[in-house]
Amino acid sequence: MNTLAMNPEQREELNLKRQHELMKRLKSSIYHWQPLTFDEYKSKVYMATNFAAHYAMLVQIFNE
Repeated sequence: MNTLAMNPEQREELNLKRQHELMKRLKSSIYHWQPLTFDEYKSKVYMATNFAAHYAMLVQIFNE
């Protein structure tokens, strides 16, 4: 697409469309981080459910 042949309004419109498409792609590909909030119960549930996986990972690391 030859942007030099466009008038300024058309270039601005094209830039806005490109920016919108870029932001849409970034939002779909980048994880939206949020802080985790744990109370005592949630902390214990997290520890209990992830203990085996974390332990297995550490055993494998130390055995290497």
